[in-house]
Amino acid sequence: MSRYIIRRLLLIIPTTLLVVLLVFLIMNITPGDPGRMILGVGQGVTQEAVDALNHSLGMDRPVMERYVTYIWNILHLDFGLSYHSRQPVLDTLVKSFPITFQLAFLSILVTVVVGIPLGIISAARRYSVLDGTLTVVALVVASVPGFWLGIMLILIFSLKLGLLPTSGIGTLKHYVLPVLTLALPNAAFLLRITRVTMLETLRQDYIRTARAKGASEKRVIFRHALKNTLLPVVTTLGLSFANLLGGAIVVEAVFGLPGLGEVILDALVLKDVPVVMASIILIAVLFMLIVLAVDILYAYIDPRIKAQFGGR
Repeated sequence: MSRYIIRRLLLIIPTTLLVVLLVFLIMNITPGDPGRMILGVGQGVTQEAVDALNHSLGMDRPVMERYVTYIWNILHLDFGLSYHSRQPVLDTLVKSFPITFQLAFLSILVTVVVGIPLGIISAARRYSVLDGTLTVVALVVASVPGFWLGIMLILIFSLKLGLLPTSGIGTLKHYVLPVLTLALPNAAFLLRITRVTMLETLRQDYIRTARAKGASEKRVIFRHALKNTLLPVVTTLGLSFANLLGGAIVVEAVFGLPGLGEVILDALVLKDVPVVMASIILIAVLFMLIVLAVDILYAYIDPRIKAQFGGR
């Protein structure tokens, strides 16, 4: 097991280099002149000043030479300066990422608390009125666009009832509506995954054997079926968490949260290459680490998987 983890960690290095190269090339072929965008448009800026700034940024050098220089710099944790704020990019990420992390963590927590229990209940009461109701509600909630759900929650709980703030990050109350906006669709999807997987597990021979031996339905579900049900559930949660860490751009924009998603969106609009590059690197590395964590968790849920890795 330890050898597998080391191999996966080492695999992150070439994968990250490839991701950085692709994004670097894309950002360099898209329209837009960094020098012109930094100095401003229509403000009497001469072309000589723009060329001088581009030269100082190294934009007149070959792409691959700039790529190698960039890789060398990030190995020393130097992600450069933002083209527009002229602040270190690392400082920008350090300020914005904790907000996104808190939002993602709370959203996943609510997703687990709501989605898994309701999925188990739906499977245990399959084809009942409760099962049908949960299925319909889950389909509706999962189909609702995130921005529309966020706006509706603002209208109801902020403008009509006056219970929660509409934007900002001052207190825990400010996170309630954004968390619900992200968690409810994910919980609805997780409910469906849990229900389908649980029903498939309950049809297995060992479940019928447990029932034939007189095991109660509660013991069958929580003692025998739940553990095998968790494998696809863990995969869903891991990928959802990784996507949320990538920046819930729409939700952060709706609720005015200065998180990583808003930083990425502003950087793309302004073609702030250093910020975009650093954000992509952070997201790519986090995604690969989360996928690795999910694979490791598999081994502890299912001993058969751990045996394939040599049990070490």
